[in-house]
Amino acid sequence: MIIKNTTEHFSKVFIPEFTNALKSVSNNQRLNVILYVLSNLDDNNIFVGTMQEVADNTRVSYKTVQGTFKVMLKQNILKKKNNFSFMVSPHLLMRGVPSTKMRLIREFNEIV
Repeated sequence: MIIKNTTEHFSKVFIPEFTNALKSVSNNQRLNVILYVLSNLDDNNIFVGTMQEVADNTRVSYKTVQGTFKVMLKQNILKKKNNFSFMVSPHLLMRGVPSTKMRLIREFNEIV
């Protein structure tokens, strides 16, 4: 399913993987956190921000944001690159140009 399409860039959500990821969401507040992260990725599937910024921008408690990130990390929805950046699995969602998918998969798999 393509959710945004332009001549150069696109966003693609892989429905089976996305559906499985959402099964771990127990409420609308956690869903808001996940959708906020997915809506704020760069073309390399990187989300940059603090949990406090996510809490402030989604109007969700810090504790809920923290718990949601723990679930996303455990479910391999995203991986932590450093203190303020996370990479979302390119198997779940991908932004950019078609030729970037394999590179993103390699990068995601290399994050420990």
